[in-house]
Amino acid sequence: MFKDNPPKNKVIIFALLIVLNVVIRIPSISHEKGSDSFFVHSLANSITMYGQANWWESWLSIFGLYPLSYASGIPYFLSGVSQLANIDMEITILVFSLVLGLFSLFASYLLGNMIYPDSIFKYVFAFLFSVSQGVLIFTTWEVSTRGPFIALFPLFLYLLLKFSNGSRLKIGAMLLILLILLFSIHKFSYFAALSLGLMVFLLLTRDRIRIPSNLQTIGYSVLFLFFMLLPFFKRSLVPFAGSRYDWILEIFIVQVRHVGPLTLLVFGGLVYMLLKQPKRKEEAFILLLCAFLLPIIYSDIYGHFVYLIFSIFLVSIALTNILNVPSKHFKTFAILLLICSVSFSGFYNHWRTGESAEEWVMDDKTYVSAKWANQYIDDTAGAFGNGDRTMRRFMAISDGSPRVLLDSISALTYGFVNFSEIVVQKRSPLSTSYYFDNPYFAENFHSTDGSVNWILIQEDIDYRSSREVYSKYDLSYLIMDTRYHEPVFESVYEKKISVYDNSRIKIWIID
Repeated sequence: MFKDNPPKNKVIIFALLIVLNVVIRIPSISHEKGSDSFFVHSLANSITMYGQANWWESWLSIFGLYPLSYASGIPYFLSGVSQLANIDMEITILVFSLVLGLFSLFASYLLGNMIYPDSIFKYVFAFLFSVSQGVLIFTTWEVSTRGPFIALFPLFLYLLLKFSNGSRLKIGAMLLILLILLFSIHKFSYFAALSLGLMVFLLLTRDRIRIPSNLQTIGYSVLFLFFMLLPFFKRSLVPFAGSRYDWILEIFIVQVRHVGPLTLLVFGGLVYMLLKQPKRKEEAFILLLCAFLLPIIYSDIYGHFVYLIFSIFLVSIALTNILNVPSKHFKTFAILLLICSVSFSGFYNHWRTGESAEEWVMDDKTYVSAKWANQYIDDTAGAFGNGDRTMRRFMAISDGSPRVLLDSISALTYGFVNFSEIVVQKRSPLSTSYYFDNPYFAENFHSTDGSVNWILIQEDIDYRSSREVYSKYDLSYLIMDTRYHEPVFESVYEKKISVYDNSRIKIWIID
């Protein structure tokens, strides 16, 4: 198909990839999903409501590098689109996610065409990347800021490789703009900066250091082996719990969940790339980056999302080699693998298993109660509630009416806290927290969610210390998620007046 009438067939293949990416992202639920998504949703609502980001105190706040701040690129973008198009924020997030998913397809196609000169590879790479569960989870009616970084990272790598091939001024300016954008989206941008540093090093040494092909193969192999075994020598890099090596199985499961059942092909692709001679400079760069970033794969919370693109690169190499074997049986086998991969991603994109099965979407009763609160409760009223995920959803859908006391960033955003109450101290540049957390920290700042938890564990809603919290934050309402029972609820039933009840969510006047 790639050899017969190539232009026509390539258009058909890419059109089918676009259709697949749209179809697999058609929601099977009534509302947006994800805990982080509702948090970003509420930040975007606050910009629309107040006309500014109330968490900005320093220019570092734009990038989430200042106490009680958050990377601001996505909230500002969502607020702007919602206002300009005059559409609900939920619909804005739905459209944004779909466009982001399609962008990941185009960006990975460009990168695949650049790093490996094969007529099939770029399509396989774009296919596997754009419909992998690691990408789908953040580009199907969800707006966690990890998603935009993952979708933009292939474009950043593509521009890096273009930069190494010439047109330095134009491409350099685009790289700088994109890097600033990535820093305004998520702290994953540190890995993009590392990629830039590695490319600069290679450009400076490319014409000065000549290494024979055999030594290159040995060098790459040693690098991969070293970074792969690093946790065994430095235990602090990974959380050892239970059996000493339980984490190995956990990391493998996480990789399979986000890369897909073709994860095992990573090893075949890696061996092929290590032995391939000669290596093009684009292949050498990606291979070196794979090695240097390998240790982050041991972070089962964030690392695998950054490494996703490299895992899929190696899987795509292996699958492309299978497709290039002149045998119908091998091609049939490869096609079955692709079908298996997209089926796996489609299933987990619209279904959950285990403990998270009932936590990944918002139930209709929470949605209806939030809409009711938006209509009948004053915008300036303060409230608190139980169930962090439930309150995040409620706050996002109610458009901040009432203002719900949640985490410290939301509290600052919605006026429960102001910067005059915060004493900011600078961390030492020699500490790891300076780079992996923030250069500054809030000294002796008591978290607002801690205050909420204090009220919920009391047996009396009118306990003196609780009333001090009501007064401090001007709280008038309790939003009760009856699914999670708290000690304070019994006294609420006895003493307070309910103004809303749909069996799941009850709203009470407390003051």
